[in-house]
Amino acid sequence: MAGALWRHNVTHDPQFDGYPPEDPTIADKAFYAEWELINQGAKVATESGIRDLDDATGAYDHFLYGNGEPRTFSVEKFVREDGEGEVMLDEARKAAERASIELGNEPGTYRFVSNTVSHTGNPETENWQKTIGKAQYWTDTTVVVTENPDGTINRELSITINMEDKYDFNPGEGDIASGVSDDANGRFQVVGLADSYIHTGSATFTHSFDDDELSGPPTIHQPSDDGGRVRDESRSERDPLGGQRTSGAGRAQERNSVGDVAREN
Repeated sequence: MAGALWRHNVTHDPQFDGYPPEDPTIADKAFYAEWELINQGAKVATESGIRDLDDATGAYDHFLYGNGEPRTFSVEKFVREDGEGEVMLDEARKAAERASIELGNEPGTYRFVSNTVSHTGNPETENWQKTIGKAQYWTDTTVVVTENPDGTINRELSITINMEDKYDFNPGEGDIASGVSDDANGRFQVVGLADSYIHTGSATFTHSFDDDELSGPPTIHQPSDDGGRVRDESRSERDPLGGQRTSGAGRAQERNSVGDVAREN
């Protein structure tokens, strides 16, 4: 079955996009030029091996010059380089295992999507903290069910993880390492010098198991009391040479049981 079986409607807070637009002042343009130099410095530091911000600087470039067009990032690279990416994949795999068992033991090929949109935790690496922060994701899984010679059931999973983040800055928040307020970059959005954008990526991971080899249950992360939005001292926004950044809601509960299911011939 080609194409997406279902795409969740991912929502994002407006942040500075909800502010009335203004014309840029001379001071705004000078500050913009300063931030261009800051990002160039981060690139040089990365090329010299002093920092590792290759994805972060590219994402910030797009904020400055991308005119609000969508951008893609590598989910596979996130999983490979960041511990939180590994956690996301492990939880997606465990949830898909259990969802595939709910389909029964009849041999065949099936496809399903997760019932809910989940959130990653805050990335461990500075590069990915600045690139995507706490991103949202859902899974689209194809499972091939076969019977082994000894009568046990084997399930071969192809799990596509779809991630989405809105690259923007939050009013009233700030960068931990540099102390720079998010209002500095948010101002660029208000005066039309930079644009927030939707940042997406997807990658497919394969996994095969017999029913007697089932992994443990996925970790369940409950949303916070204020509707899932994380507000703590670790929360900050992007600064190309500063500290970490998070966005959107806190990690939501993943109920990756069978959602929409299709049988393939």
